[in-house]
Amino acid sequence: MGRARSMGDGAYPVAASGAWTDPDTLTVKDCFHETPFCATLSLRFAGDALVLDREMNVGFGPTKRPTLVGPPRRAGASARSRS
Repeated sequence: MGRARSMGDGAYPVAASGAWTDPDTLTVKDCFHETPFCATLSLRFAGDALVLDREMNVGFGPTKRPTLVGPPRRAGASARSRS
């Protein structure tokens, strides 16, 4: 058990569990045990990219969130852009 941070709302107690559901996919379930909410995260390695799918068990709108794709970083690129 740990705590998860939310945008501006402080930290919430969370229980998390994960497993490799395919050779290239890690599935993680986060349960915020003081609320009715649980999130299922699927992180899939597709070539050099990382694909993230998220779905909540309940919500006030769509429970499936847009898919995020992280392309690989170019050699020599920093984690943050410095402008």
